[in-house]
Amino acid sequence: MSSSGAGAISGSPAVQQDAGIDDATFTQFGEMNWAELVAMADKTVAGGTINNTLPVVTGGVCNRMVSTNWGDPDNPAAPCGEYFPIIHVTGDLTIQSGGVGQGVLLVEGSLDLRGGFTFHGIIIVQNSFETQGNGNRVLGGVMAGNADFSDQTLVGGSVVQNSTCAVKRALINNEALYRPRQLPQRGWVDLSAIGG
Repeated sequence: MSSSGAGAISGSPAVQQDAGIDDATFTQFGEMNWAELVAMADKTVAGGTINNTLPVVTGGVCNRMVSTNWGDPDNPAAPCGEYFPIIHVTGDLTIQSGGVGQGVLLVEGSLDLRGGFTFHGIIIVQNSFETQGNGNRVLGGVMAGNADFSDQTLVGGSVVQNSTCAVKRALINNEALYRPRQLPQRGWVDLSAIGG
């Protein structure tokens, strides 16, 4: 991964390379695979260029039906501050002209951030990840399927900061991801039969 201008990669660790990473790393996430995660998406967006992903409030309530409303990481107490959608993009995506978002961003192709975009949470990109321009900021984590770090580029004043707190908030605050799941099997003992 490279950076130029005022671009920065930070966190502890800032970049973690794992020799065990293979194609399955980007299609299998614990108990869930890519198809199951995509099926949970709150929004499905066609690839292309998106401008201004901004929170939309209608009548004092967060309007989750607007395709470019991806939550409000800058104002947690605002109506869209607790909205952490799973956003599935069906191809390559370029985000330009600012905007904000939070939750989980799943990109089938490549992702190119072109200035003034802030995202809190998890970004999983099946191909390459690139930023250009000033003001791009990702707080959480980015996984890019193109494992050649020399092809991942941060240009201008872009920042990607590893944050386990932002990742946990994205997972805990999405109803589809944070729900009770049935255990495959569980041992138990009838304690009522034990005399005391």
